Formats: sequence, C-alpha cells, structure tokens
Amino acid sequence: MRPTPTLVRLHIQQGYLGSARVLLDAMAKLRGGVPDDLEASWAQAARQARRQARVDTLKRLLSRVRRVRSRNESGRGAIWAR
Repeated sequence: MRPTPTLVRLHIQQGYLGSARVLLDAMAKLRGGVPDDLEASWAQAARQARRQARVDTLKRLLSRVRRVRSRNESGRGAIWAR
C-alpha cells in the first residue's frame, strides 16, 4: 500500500492509529519527512485514544470496587463460605 496523505488521513479519522503510524513512518522514509498537519492530527487522535482508554479502565475498576464492596456488605462471598 502506497502511503499517501489522503490514505493516512482516512486511517486517522477511522481510528486505525497503528496502521496510520506505519504509513506515516513509510512516508517519512520515502519523502524524507511527513507533513506537519498529518503528524499533528495523528498525535491528537492518539492522545484522545489514550484518554478514552484511561476513562474506560477507571470505569471498569470502579465497577469492580462496587461489586466487591456490595458482596462484602451483603454477607455473600464471605471467606468462610468459599
């Protein structure tokens, strides 16, 4: 696949950041550089994906804490019952 700016933008917009990074690196090798706007849009999308991953992880952790607390408060799941 030939790395073009349009293809890289498409990958970034669709959330395929890994393949977009590969295309950007290939473009840098072929052309000797990458347009600043493409690099900036990739960086912004990567920051957003990391931020969303942190939020999702915190939500899962909160759910787990609530489940454990609920189990401990209700008497179910007591150590002697296992």
